[in-house]
Amino acid sequence: MRKQPYIAFHRPLCFWNVSDCMKWLKGRHPKLAFKYANIFSKHHITGRILIEINDELLQDIGVDNFEDRQELLLEIQREKLYGDFDKFSKLSKC
Repeated sequence: MRKQPYIAFHRPLCFWNVSDCMKWLKGRHPKLAFKYANIFSKHHITGRILIEINDELLQDIGVDNFEDRQELLLEIQREKLYGDFDKFSKLSKC
């Protein structure tokens, strides 16, 4: 399955609410969103939580499949890097 292109949000990751996280997950990885959207919603996963989430926390909330956890962590890391790159780009224009 082909991943959707990067979805830009106008707010930094740390300010995302549950709805933003759901949109991001559905846009970046629809297959994982189909499997885990309810879990993300049930546990009120926000951007602040995404920043800090790790393999153990994903297991605790019910993401039992190792490969799925690794894929989610990779997508979260990419989002953090996109955010950092965006900040750097804005700073370099000053």
